[in-house]
Amino acid sequence: MRLKRKASDRGMRILRRAGVADPYMDDVNAAPISEREEREMRLAMAAANQQNRFTNPMTQRSMKEDHPLAKRYIEDDLFAGVGYDGDSVENPWSAATVSDLAKAFDKDFQGSALHADYINRAFEGEGNYRADNINKRTDFKAGDILFQGRGDTEGDRYRKFKKRAKDGERYSSHSDMIIGTGVDADGRKYYDVQGGNKGDKLYQKRMYADEINRRYAGRLTQ
Repeated sequence: MRLKRKASDRGMRILRRAGVADPYMDDVNAAPISEREEREMRLAMAAANQQNRFTNPMTQRSMKEDHPLAKRYIEDDLFAGVGYDGDSVENPWSAATVSDLAKAFDKDFQGSALHADYINRAFEGEGNYRADNINKRTDFKAGDILFQGRGDTEGDRYRKFKKRAKDGERYSSHSDMIIGTGVDADGRKYYDVQGGNKGDKLYQKRMYADEINRRYAGRLTQ
């Protein structure tokens, strides 16, 4: 799937209000952005930066992890951002991708090259994120980190992750991040979700609450 090279609807509105997306905009009646909107703006910009860094500048197509430009970005930026000496894209880089986004949204976020590290911290009440069970009526927000099992934990639900956190386990898992929200033509709220290292690519997908509930075991939220 080709990446959308723009922020979500809400993210773009926030960028415009801040004068980032359109430097020539002159709206004297625009209200100052709130602290929450400022954080969402930083998240939208970080998400757009990731998308651009995984886009081939010559073909404008999405690059896989083994492309020299993508490989350099993964190793020199994403891995470096979590203090991991990743000298090969054979190492999973999805947690580093989410960490990069989460640190843009929450400057105190402690990133990791392993999803389980920050999932466990949220269950234990460390940092600003808290673990939360979900259902199709959950009020998801930009900045939420969605987590699920992977490998030998695939299909596991929330209570199993809670127990692993209590036991201090480190385990295989995966997470993605909601980078923005919007409303479709039918009035349904949707969520733009971004993550990495599935299909060897960075990806963005548009999802609805019931889809998120079916796919993920829970969320980390603020």
